[in-house]
Amino acid sequence: MLTEEQTKIFTHIGKLLPDLFAVFELQGLRLVYVNPAGQHYFDPQHSAAVDRLTIADFIGMNDIDRFHREVFPQLRVLGNWTGALSVREILGSEFKTQVKLLEGPGADQNSHHLYLYASLPHATESVHPDAVTDADMLHALLEMTPNSVYFKDTASRYLRISRSKAKKHGLSDARESIGKTDFDYFTAEHAAPAFADEQRIIKTNQSIIDLEEKETFPDGSVKWVTTTKQAFRNRAGKLVGTFGISRDITQQKVAEEGLRMLSRAVEQSPISIVITDKQGKIEYVNPFCTKITGYSATEMIGQNPRILKSGAHTPEFYEELWRTISGGREWVGEFQNRRKNGECYWERATISCLRDEQNEITHFIAVKEDISERKKIEMERLALETQSQLSQKLQSVGMLAAGVAHEINTPTQYITDNTRFLTDSVKQVFNVIAAYRAHIAAHPECTQRLQAVTASEKENELEYLLEEIPKSLEQSLEGLGRISRIVSSLKEFSHPNAESKSGADLNKAIETTVAVSRHEWKYVADVVTELDPKLPHVECNLDEFNQAVLNLVINATHAIGDAIKQLGLKQGTITIRTRQEAGWAVIEVEDTGTGIPPAVRGKIFDPFFTTKGVGKGTGQGLAIVQAVVVKGHGGRVDFTTEMGKGSTFRIFLPITPPDLTQVNIPA
Repeated sequence: MLTEEQTKIFTHIGKLLPDLFAVFELQGLRLVYVNPAGQHYFDPQHSAAVDRLTIADFIGMNDIDRFHREVFPQLRVLGNWTGALSVREILGSEFKTQVKLLEGPGADQNSHHLYLYASLPHATESVHPDAVTDADMLHALLEMTPNSVYFKDTASRYLRISRSKAKKHGLSDARESIGKTDFDYFTAEHAAPAFADEQRIIKTNQSIIDLEEKETFPDGSVKWVTTTKQAFRNRAGKLVGTFGISRDITQQKVAEEGLRMLSRAVEQSPISIVITDKQGKIEYVNPFCTKITGYSATEMIGQNPRILKSGAHTPEFYEELWRTISGGREWVGEFQNRRKNGECYWERATISCLRDEQNEITHFIAVKEDISERKKIEMERLALETQSQLSQKLQSVGMLAAGVAHEINTPTQYITDNTRFLTDSVKQVFNVIAAYRAHIAAHPECTQRLQAVTASEKENELEYLLEEIPKSLEQSLEGLGRISRIVSSLKEFSHPNAESKSGADLNKAIETTVAVSRHEWKYVADVVTELDPKLPHVECNLDEFNQAVLNLVINATHAIGDAIKQLGLKQGTITIRTRQEAGWAVIEVEDTGTGIPPAVRGKIFDPFFTTKGVGKGTGQGLAIVQAVVVKGHGGRVDFTTEMGKGSTFRIFLPITPPDLTQVNIPA
């Protein structure tokens, strides 16, 4: 069967052809199309149903066996065949004519067609014998045809050429060519094989039909022609030479070569090229696209490009893209896509529309460059910059903390010492008061004389003071102790130790970080620690580890703050756990926040990506965590999350220090 598009094309071309043009199914050789000229010649009354005819209704009885035995097998091997065959006419008689057969594609990739083109004898109108002679008609043909026509003798010397051929050779009069040969007008590159062809025709009487020839001229110019050459016989039937007709197809060849070059460029291009229809259905992908994506062309054609979506981009991203190209504008941007094997990669794409003669959009073409390696280098550069910024930040904080600690420690020590002195002194004063009271109790006669003292005790609430002063002093000492611990934690957290790694007590580091960050979380959450007391020391850069944990705690705090605003919670909880797991130290930071939306989960570790409002986040927090853990310590960071319930981030650090050049991180 023919597609609707093929039927339109054949109908348009077929009605212009004066000769037979027919299309048959290759399997079974059933007729599926015949042009008007062929229909008129073979069945002008349209008495036969087209779908009932086969090629046997067209090929004459004299050659049908030869067709099946020789011609058809050659066609299947070579893809085309040209030669003389007997063809039937209206009344069933037969005539010899030149036939060209071609095998071509059908309605789909699994079907093929046989295309047949055959010259038909064209009767001339009946005219008065003296009105127009054969010479008149030949003269008109040679003078007016745009094709090159020639007649040669048996030595391949020109007898007559058309005006157009004379013009091609720079002759003002066609008669100037008489007695000349192709060697006078062409280089030997063309003249020699042309001479051989003509001599072969003379010897074998085998015509050459539609031969493509490359004509090379002495001035270096080149033309391409399609040539038909046949034996030339006089009216008596004597072989007197050859004649030929050639049609200039130079522009066609240039266009075809341009198309071939473009096709090779597209096929061999080191960039991905995808063409879709207006609805986004893929119609073409080049080999590099299949190499990059892992999908075969068969798997991609007919699909939508969304099969490559990685989930890293929001629906709004794709909606804006579609609005741009549907409006006839060019879209340029970057994608993170996913290969067939699940691996993600980055592409920079330019997507444009293709238009028809009416300027209507018919297709979209995407030209995409794989920038995964460039992205990797960029990420590594950002990681190095982040590490450098982190080191500078910690160094500055460390210097500030050292100064603050020095300034706070001295007066704090004074206050602590004096408070302890007051605590001890008050005990002594209370001992004296107790002795006075014991003496009064032992000597009742003194009671009358000490009434004023007793009244003063009641007036000044001595009993209350005896009870509350020790408590106040105890609370003051506790607060001073907390100040001392905070200052100590701040010094320990921020003291720079360059890039050195040493065995560290992660539990202690976490407790320090919790203390330092208390001002961040105390208003929105309670912090619960479930630290494994058997967790061994882990070799790490303590500054970087502290920063990573601090970033996770701050992120958890912000998530809980959002949940309080959005869900009306009163107070959240941050739970920090440590444990050992198959040679890894695992640190978990769990929050009861809002959870992470699915659309952004694939991007939360990207540098500068943030879901916070302007001025509320740099997008560096989780990027630093990943850089510290993965790049700096050969570890791993992952997370689980549930909308409305919260998130849990996990840091995996190797208990045994790894070779960072050959890290095998657990999946």
